[in-house]
Amino acid sequence: MMAEYTAFDTRYGLTLSAGDLDGDWRDELIVGMGPDPKNSGILKVLKYRGDGFTELMSQTLYSDRTYGINTTTGDIDGDGLPEIITTPGPGPNSPATVTVWKYTTDGLTEHFTFTAFDGMYGANVATGDIDGDGLAEIITGSGPDPKNTALVRVYKPDGTLVNEFTPYPAKHNYGTTVSAGDLDSDGVSEIVTGLGPGPQNEPLVKIFESDGTETGSLTAYPGKMGYGVNVSIGRTGSQ
Repeated sequence: MMAEYTAFDTRYGLTLSAGDLDGDWRDELIVGMGPDPKNSGILKVLKYRGDGFTELMSQTLYSDRTYGINTTTGDIDGDGLPEIITTPGPGPNSPATVTVWKYTTDGLTEHFTFTAFDGMYGANVATGDIDGDGLAEIITGSGPDPKNTALVRVYKPDGTLVNEFTPYPAKHNYGTTVSAGDLDSDGVSEIVTGLGPGPQNEPLVKIFESDGTETGSLTAYPGKMGYGVNVSIGRTGSQ
C-alpha cells in the first residue's frame, strides 16, 4: 500500500475518479461522499505527493441529503485539462441532473447543468470521446430507482442529446452503471455498461459502439450473484 487517507467521517464508503486537473502530468483524486441517506454532496480533491495525500479543496456541491455524489472527469471543452462532472447520489429525491465544473485553485465553478433523465435517484455518469473529435462526450446511465429500466443517453459537450439506447431487457430494473474507453485502439471510445443494483440483477457487463450496437458481453463473477455490477475502464499495464 502506497498511502491511506480518510476522506470523510461518514458511512457507505465514497465515490472516486481521477484526472490531471492542474496540468502537472499527475492525476489528482476526486472523492465524493458515498450513498449514506444522511450524506450531502461534498466533493474533495486530493493530491498524492509521495509521502501521502494533501487535500487541495473541499466543496459542498449539493446541500440536501442527496445520498452523496457521483463523479467523473473528462476534457469537455478541449483545453487540455479535464473538467469535473457530477450528479447527485442515488437518493429518492435526487434529480438526474448533470453538472460540469471547472477546477481552479480557489475551488469549482459551475460551467453548465442539464437534466439527463426524468425522475429521481440521480444518474450514473462517465465521459469518453466516442466520435473522435477530441472532445469528451458525456455518457449517462439511469439511476437505481427500483422502477427504472436500464437506459443509456449520450450527450455532446454542450449537453445536447445525440443518442440513447437500452442495454438490457426491460425486465431488469434499477438502472445501469456506465463507463467508457478505447478498448480496441481505434481512436474512439466504446461504452461499457453494468446492470444496476437490483437483487435479481446478475453481474452482466456489455460493450457498445457509440450508436448502441452491442459488440461484446461477459459475466464478471461466477455463480448466482445479484445486485448488478459497477464498471470502470483504465490502463493496468504499460500498453
